[in-house]
Amino acid sequence: MNLPDNPPPDYPCMTFCKGRYYLCMFYIDFPKAMTAECAPHGGNITGQIWRFENEPMNWHMTYRFRYYADDSGDPNHPEDQRSWYYANVPNQSEAEALQGIDRFCKTVSSLDSARYDILEIRGTVDRCFEIMQGELPEWLHMTKVMQE
Repeated sequence: MNLPDNPPPDYPCMTFCKGRYYLCMFYIDFPKAMTAECAPHGGNITGQIWRFENEPMNWHMTYRFRYYADDSGDPNHPEDQRSWYYANVPNQSEAEALQGIDRFCKTVSSLDSARYDILEIRGTVDRCFEIMQGELPEWLHMTKVMQE
């Protein structure tokens, strides 16, 4: 799994591709007090847990740290600092993978009363687009849809 070097600010945090099964998307909000040293305006982690359809026990986590440039609240602020990461979590059932991300979110959010949310998908790209057509959590902003 390769992410582009120095992704542009508008690089999508989450992508939906054919051939993948998506377990969930997650969001952890960093209050200003939690990030005072590195990001005085706060920030967040946004990511997704997925696997290839033919690999039911091999999970992938793609996620992005974002530190806000100011207090504008603009979800697409070009000066926000963003860093992308990837992790592989092999040999776990779907239930174990979901429990793992819940523990991860609870642990990180407990550091300074940060809030978190997990949006379960449990489906392929079709299920992702079905969810995107409905009411979305406030943290989930869709700016563009790209097709192959």
